[in-house]
Amino acid sequence: MPSKAEDLALATEIRIAVSHMHRQFRRQITGFSVSMLEQAVMAILDRKGSMLPSELAAIEKVSAQSMSQTLNRLHELEFVHKNQDPDDKRKVVVTLTKKGKETLARMRHVRSEWLSNAMAGLSPEDKKILKHSAALLQELAKGE
Repeated sequence: MPSKAEDLALATEIRIAVSHMHRQFRRQITGFSVSMLEQAVMAILDRKGSMLPSELAAIEKVSAQSMSQTLNRLHELEFVHKNQDPDDKRKVVVTLTKKGKETLARMRHVRSEWLSNAMAGLSPEDKKILKHSAALLQELAKGE
């Protein structure tokens, strides 16, 4: 059975590897002029549909002011619609536009293409290990 020190060492290795992958993914979308927060908001809206800015801020753990700036920028880029909430006219509901969905799809494709190319030289066994590791990392990520 692994010791606490071994688990901590493994956790450190995984954290470093995930950080490096995150940097690589950021590099892949530099041509899209979208920040990581802006892309995260687009991805959330793509998954969940219309949302209030306060809900997005809570998910991303940023201030209302920061989310407002992010949404204003995405609105300027025509990636999101901002509409009055039909139930409460004081509130704004944010939705991803067709242009936003297409841009998000292109960003995802660019990243997946890069990763696919990076994995091209791996053995079938290594790819099988990565597939299993991806599932495990997904499980770990759910433990927020």
